[in-house]
Amino acid sequence: MLIPGRMVVFQSGSNYTDDTWLNKVYNSQMVNARYRRGGYYFHIEPGNSYVAGGFFGPNPADLKLIRNDIAFDAVPLRTILNSESFISAFEALRGEQVKTTPKGFPADHEAIDLLRYKQFLLVRHFTDEEVLSKDFAKYAGETYKNMRPFFDYMSEVLTTDINGLAI
Repeated sequence: MLIPGRMVVFQSGSNYTDDTWLNKVYNSQMVNARYRRGGYYFHIEPGNSYVAGGFFGPNPADLKLIRNDIAFDAVPLRTILNSESFISAFEALRGEQVKTTPKGFPADHEAIDLLRYKQFLLVRHFTDEEVLSKDFAKYAGETYKNMRPFFDYMSEVLTTDINGLAI
């Protein structure tokens, strides 16, 4: 199945110098869905391979929608983050966070740990042996599949208002 969207391939090599030791040697790819926000990413490099996805730099309006939804009811997101499939694949939500309380939210809010996020990233690292195994495509596919509940939640938050009506 072809996903409509934009695909960007990042490659590093000897494009800038004859001495390839000065350049990183890796292949990576990012896919952003055209009609949904967020994206998928993979990075293959000896000793540093991973599959990732999420929201790297949500615009201010999207970040406000996400934070408002979390402040209103953090249970749906916490349910996803605490699920066995999420924890086994990603361990925890990752991403840059503000050091203090985000503007407009009380410091003692019960979901302040989630409200501090500025990025919402899911990352699973793979060993070189896993990447070179014949089952790596299966492992990567399962990892992306485990992202689905998170993306479904975020898509609903970013495309509906507080009453569940399309924005």
